[in-house]
Amino acid sequence: MNISEIQKLAHAQAVKSGWWEGDPDIDEKIVLIHSELSEALEEYRNPERDIRQIYYSVGERDKGKMCNYDTICNALPTHKPCGFGVEIADALLRTLDVMEYLGTTYITGCTHKLYPELDWPPYIPIRIKLLHESVSRCPTMVPYLKYDLGKYSELCDCILYVAGDSRIDLERCITEKMAYNATRPHRHGGKRC
Repeated sequence: MNISEIQKLAHAQAVKSGWWEGDPDIDEKIVLIHSELSEALEEYRNPERDIRQIYYSVGERDKGKMCNYDTICNALPTHKPCGFGVEIADALLRTLDVMEYLGTTYITGCTHKLYPELDWPPYIPIRIKLLHESVSRCPTMVPYLKYDLGKYSELCDCILYVAGDSRIDLERCITEKMAYNATRPHRHGGKRC
């Protein structure tokens, strides 16, 4: 699956789940991308998990119970995938969702090559900080959107770089998270945003 296909699927799933009902607020969507990055940092902080590991929350009624992929080789879609890579995938999915809504497409460019001064350090918390900064550069005010939509592609590049350099199986994380999201109720059970 390529980025353009993922972008269309992510947005279609978000629309079906009710996330674009009413008067959409791009600022709200940006804050949710920040939220996913913060969740990725929380996953990194857990010393018992490898950042490439996907584990599963077994469900709402069994909240808190976790199982590893090795334990249940065929995880059910109702088992919520969790882990650093899954949260990075969530950040990418939310970014692509916004891009599809705004009518822009991903333009590859490997931001780390375009901006060598970023000097992506290997320490994950610093990378997360740099991703937060990249999210903050994405325009949200309607008058500026047409001039700076490339910032969303730059953000995608940064996310893809961190995932690749961390050796995360991003395609698997995206596939599993989208399969899980398809099983969730409207607005994930009535969330405000």
